[in-house]
Amino acid sequence: MGFVRKRIGNDGETHFNAVYRDLRGRVRSAGTFTNEEKAETAWRVAEARLLEGRLPDPGRGRQSFRRYVEETWFPHHVIELTTRQSYAYEIDRHIMPWFANMKMLAILPIDVREWVTHLTKEGIRPPTIRYCMTVLSAICPGRS
Repeated sequence: MGFVRKRIGNDGETHFNAVYRDLRGRVRSAGTFTNEEKAETAWRVAEARLLEGRLPDPGRGRQSFRRYVEETWFPHHVIELTTRQSYAYEIDRHIMPWFANMKMLAILPIDVREWVTHLTKEGIRPPTIRYCMTVLSAICPGRS
């Protein structure tokens, strides 16, 4: 269950921080507000979205694509061994060179379209591009 923290700033102004716990029990902020009612509403909305599965992990968006794939997604993605090998090859060969240094939050559909255009110009065959899109969609759903 969420709650509101009352804070007095250096300027003497009162601020209200909307706080809730994520699915792992970590304390998260839903924002800081000038009145308590708005803060109360904010933590309730954040908690409801979390329970619906619609609230993303804020830390995930700030990390690089490479870090997310190598440290979080790939080690915990449960797939058959041969599929894992195939994914690893496509990630290393076609996906990572384009997206590696981008922040997860910064990857937009236009970036994916530019990448597909690049692969096409490089002579990559449509079935391979389609497979790479499947892998990319598994890594960051909703971006293609």
